[in-house]
Amino acid sequence: MTSSNVTKRPTAKEVAGLLRNIDIEAVKKIFSPQHIGAIYLPDIVAPPLLFELQKDVAHLQKTGRFTIARRRESDGTEQNFSYFYIEAGKNPFSELDNLNGMRKLAAVHIDTIYNPIAEWSGNFKPVEMPNSIAVNQYPAREGFIGYHRDYPYNRNMIMAISVDGISQFSVALNKKGDGKLCYILTPGSGVLMRAPFDSVAGEGEEALRPLHTVKTLEGKRKAILLRNINEEMMFAQDKKSTGAN
Repeated sequence: MTSSNVTKRPTAKEVAGLLRNIDIEAVKKIFSPQHIGAIYLPDIVAPPLLFELQKDVAHLQKTGRFTIARRRESDGTEQNFSYFYIEAGKNPFSELDNLNGMRKLAAVHIDTIYNPIAEWSGNFKPVEMPNSIAVNQYPAREGFIGYHRDYPYNRNMIMAISVDGISQFSVALNKKGDGKLCYILTPGSGVLMRAPFDSVAGEGEEALRPLHTVKTLEGKRKAILLRNINEEMMFAQDKKSTGAN
């Protein structure tokens, strides 16, 4: 991160208070295997940051860089949305040069949630920035993704912040909906999901990845996802999907 063309990480002072209403003790509970694995975070984004995030997403829409999501080959999940993402392995700071709100969101998420959980659990290392940042856009009324678990290469936790539209996020024990919890997501709210810790590998991982679904209720759902990806696992998954070796 010493190159002169790399955007500097926002300082802790610059992003202080941009995420709010966080009960870190409640967040810790989702990492228990007995917990369903997701927590609703209402009104988490301070209004000045939400305004910047809405501007960032509008800017990305103008670039035409969104890709239509197809049926997931790994598990057959049906879905209807489009996405833009910064690939894992790239320097997120340089990729976010003109997206100040997203840079701030990524930094404050790391400072206030990700790194405190890393230090509390001892199961993964603190980082400066998520290595995967995505924007999902669901069409009004018809946008959805069916029940699914996020890919195994998503590690430690996944944060989803709603920027526009009203949608329903549901998490359940199985695809029949047993134990289902439903959250209504409005702009500025979020959902934090558990993911397998870096220190965990192999047997039992699937149960640590919450089974969830999303559908739009009013307007277009636009959401920003912050993830940390194990690149080796991601490339192995890609080879498996394509038959490459």
